[in-house]
Parts: sequence; structure tokens; C-alpha cells
Amino acid sequence: MVGGGVVERRQPVDLILPPGVELAGLGRRAIALLLDIILFPLLLVVGYIIWWLLVLGRGQTPGKQLTGIRIARADTGETADWGLSFFREFLIEFLLFDIVLNAITGSIAWWVDNLWAFLDRKRQTLHDKISGTVVVRGHPS
Repeated sequence: MVGGGVVERRQPVDLILPPGVELAGLGRRAIALLLDIILFPLLLVVGYIIWWLLVLGRGQTPGKQLTGIRIARADTGETADWGLSFFREFLIEFLLFDIVLNAITGSIAWWVDNLWAFLDRKRQTLHDKISGTVVVRGHPS
């Protein structure tokens, strides 16, 4: 301690830093770590949403893109455009089934919706049927 109650900050003797540069304090480092912990999942979510919005125009979600499948119109087999993909993925699957109906049924709606494809000749889920879509692999020649 230096006179007058001021704490003198000393750098380690073997550490040479440019003028005006000092070691970061442990408190500041702790705050940075906390911010990293908070921001990492937030940025993952934001990044996923941006990726999701970009690939919807190809009839895909990030998972569908990585597995080589896409949403197609059930009547023509043509790739669903951005609007139909958004309607199917966000309004019907997410809002209607995942939020509203799951809140009412305690997740039974999610199970029925997704397992429906195992019973259906066209492998359609209930949200596919409502949207008039199927999920396909490959592209027309």
C-alpha cells in the first residue's frame, strides 16, 4: 500500500507489457466469463434462427439441410417456397402443435403429430397434412 490508502498495482517482475497496458483484474475477468456464459447460448439461438430463415427458401430447416431432405408440396412434389415453409414450420408445427396444443394436452399433441408419419402412406405428419406438404429426398432431374 502506498500512502493515503492507494493500492499500488505491481506487475510481475518477469512480465514486460507496453506502456499503458496492465494485467486485467480478476473482477473484470469474472464479469467477462459471466458475459460469455450468457452470450454463448443467446448467440447460438440467434445464429440458428438466421440459418433457419435462410434455408426456409429451399424448403429446409438446418436439420433437413444437413440430412439432405426438403419440404415439398404434396400436390406437385416441387420444393416448398419460403412462405409455405414458414407456414408449415413456424405457424403450424411450432405455434399450433408445439405451443398451443402441447399446453392443452401436456405434449401428447407433439407425439401424435410426429408419430403420425409412421402410420401414414405418404409419411406425412399432421402438420404436413394441414400444410399440404411432404418431406422428400433428392431433387427432380
